[in-house]
Amino acid sequence: MFMFRTNFNSNSERQSPMKRNYLLLFSLLSTAILFGQQNSVIVHGKIEQLSNNHYIRFGFDGVKIPVNKDGSFEYRDTISDSRYTQIWSGNSSIAYAIWLQPGTYTITCKETEFPDAAGNKLIALLGKIIDGPQDSKLYDGLIERLYEKTDTSFTEVKKQQKITRYMDSVLLRDPHHFLAPSLIAQSYSYVDNAEIQKYIGLLDEKQQRHEAIIAIKDDFKRKEKLTGEKQFYDFSMTTIDNTGFKLSDIKNKKLILIDIGYRTCPGCRAGHPTLTRLYKKYAGKGFEIISVSLDKRKEDWLATIKEDRMEQWINVSDLKGFDSELAKYYNLKWVPFRVLLNKDRKLVKILSSVPTEDDIEAFL
Repeated sequence: MFMFRTNFNSNSERQSPMKRNYLLLFSLLSTAILFGQQNSVIVHGKIEQLSNNHYIRFGFDGVKIPVNKDGSFEYRDTISDSRYTQIWSGNSSIAYAIWLQPGTYTITCKETEFPDAAGNKLIALLGKIIDGPQDSKLYDGLIERLYEKTDTSFTEVKKQQKITRYMDSVLLRDPHHFLAPSLIAQSYSYVDNAEIQKYIGLLDEKQQRHEAIIAIKDDFKRKEKLTGEKQFYDFSMTTIDNTGFKLSDIKNKKLILIDIGYRTCPGCRAGHPTLTRLYKKYAGKGFEIISVSLDKRKEDWLATIKEDRMEQWINVSDLKGFDSELAKYYNLKWVPFRVLLNKDRKLVKILSSVPTEDDIEAFL
């Protein structure tokens, strides 16, 4: 707050209301400037691209930021609360996730191609905070382990072990860190359920009420519901050519994969190249895939199908997002959500990732 001391003569007293307005305006402007300085975000970045795009997209609303010839870019904003956000290149299907809070950042980004045997080319934007707020770097450490690309000897088991060690190093030391619920949520699909339950047990009462933790607990309940059902819910939706679809319409299939996701979900699209390879290998032996889109815009849904080469199997949606009948029935709060069903639509496995060849061959 700014304080002013003034002495008014009789003439100035007649003008005091105007002067008081000026003083109030000056005080408000000064406070606004101070707030902006304390809550400003400045990101100095450099990107290494596979193609020559002239922009990146920052945040969930996709604000375009120009990229200079040397790959450098700068993003500025003023925020009231720290938050999770994403950075996309012009080509990436998988975004770089970053925890954004007031401060100045120096980051590097790189487009990385993930090809598979089916010929798909999935581009991910991987990044790293070189310098920035400590909490953002803590979050970045987990993201780096979730999406790092290594040689073929680096198995999913080794990846899970590496992520678990990082989570232990953070949460066992400081379980009440304000980022703890968000870190647990990010690692949920990659870490064993017993470990996740252990981490949740470390949280205090307020953290237990965090929306991400509630969603995980709901997911545990959903798994109990799924395992107790005689059949998977017989949902109805529409195909890409506007034909009505019902799950019970599927006949003469030995194994069905239900794959639920949406366009801007990194974990959803990261699995599509593997699904393409698996479908090519096992479709003729009784394996079927039904991809359910929770997009709300048809153009987003169709673009994902085309870019990820998903046309060969069944794609359906009601374009209602998480208000979809199927999402509400199972109380879905996040994706990817994948399950395997047998020929009678009975659940055989809840998947934490895409199915393995062993998962499929056990039923064909």
